[in-house]
Amino acid sequence: MYLISQMWWYLLLAFLLGTAIGYLLWRLCSQPFLESRFALSRTDLVSRLALLEEERNMFTGVSADAGAETTTLKSELAALQSKHDGNIRESTIARDLEAKLKTELAAAKVRASTLDGDLAKSKSDATSRHAEELKTAREQVAAEWSAKLAAEIKKARDEVTASLMSARAAEAKKFQDAAKSHEAKVLALSQADTSARSELEAAKSRHAEELKTAREGAAAEAASRHAEEVARLKMEHHATLATHREEIAKFRSASAAGAVAASSAVVAAGVANASKSGSANELPKQQSDDLKLIWGVGPELEKLLNQNGITRFEQIAQWTGKDLIWCDSILPQFKGRAVSEKWVEQCRRLASGFRPEREIGDRPSDILTAPRGGKADDLKLIWGVGPKLEKMLNDAGFYHFDQIAKWTDREIAWVDSKLGDFAGRAIREKWVEQCKKLATGWRPDNDTGDKPT
Repeated sequence: MYLISQMWWYLLLAFLLGTAIGYLLWRLCSQPFLESRFALSRTDLVSRLALLEEERNMFTGVSADAGAETTTLKSELAALQSKHDGNIRESTIARDLEAKLKTELAAAKVRASTLDGDLAKSKSDATSRHAEELKTAREQVAAEWSAKLAAEIKKARDEVTASLMSARAAEAKKFQDAAKSHEAKVLALSQADTSARSELEAAKSRHAEELKTAREGAAAEAASRHAEEVARLKMEHHATLATHREEIAKFRSASAAGAVAASSAVVAAGVANASKSGSANELPKQQSDDLKLIWGVGPELEKLLNQNGITRFEQIAQWTGKDLIWCDSILPQFKGRAVSEKWVEQCRRLASGFRPEREIGDRPSDILTAPRGGKADDLKLIWGVGPKLEKMLNDAGFYHFDQIAKWTDREIAWVDSKLGDFAGRAIREKWVEQCKKLATGWRPDNDTGDKPT
């Protein structure tokens, strides 16, 4: 009995020793393989980081091009502003010259009146002076000087009068000629000023329109290119990071669990992706999103958005107030739709990967708030429509056969989203075909309608 108990201890000790030796052998044999696998993963991550650096350099180049275009627009704006300032200075010089000529004309008139006064004063002074001299000479000198002095006074008076009259006539003629010349110049300058002002206003209007058109066109084009490039780079960057995170998570989980086969598959997939990434020299081409997943956007509206360069959810998700105004300007027939249907909020969810459970489709355009004439058609005559379903259709705004007869496939999808458990019945029971017959006045033989073939 003692020997049997000792044998069990020996067997247990041998089992533990074998387990320890097996674990050590497994660690020693698997360590080189794990190190080689880790080296391959590190090489893959280094190559992917190099690709990310190249993408960042490309984005920096695009930003530099946008800055250069902005600098060019600023220089053109400065040139137009300097030209506008030159026209204003020319108009100011013309006004100053007109004011100067008016001042000179007024001064000439003042000088003419002053000369008239001086001439009258000179005549008065000369007459009084000569009278005094004559009186003094008459008193001092004898009678023999009276005749001679009278002759000299008369001669002097005639000479002074003639010279003063001639000078006055010449001065008056000179000032009349100057006044006429000044009036002609003022008239010409007034006409030139009027013409210059009209040309200046036309040039200002034309330059403002050209500047506005050039600025809007260039800014819109640059902003569109920049936004598209940024959105594309962000998407590619996020996709690359997501791929890296998934591969690292798979590698860590495989290493922790000890699943050698699964880890080998992950490493092989990473090497294959690295070789594909290293051989591709150009970025993948972006695919257009299905904008019809936005509530309120149908095929026609999606086509108009694509024609104006809107093809991705990320573009709409980044719209601001100015972008919404621009959207209303390019889609006048759908004005206000982007705000009322909250496109920006929808596209932020759609850009993150969210998708609705079913295609919402197009909302029918002839939904009514009440039946026409206050009397609704008996929709229970449609095969497959009972009282409950008739009430749901009435609540959704459908009261007449001709409304249902005009449904399109996308409008049927929209109606299905409102019918809950009854979704799909409109197509399965061919409601459109039935209502086309019922809208013409035809009626089935019973109140439950005719089952479609």
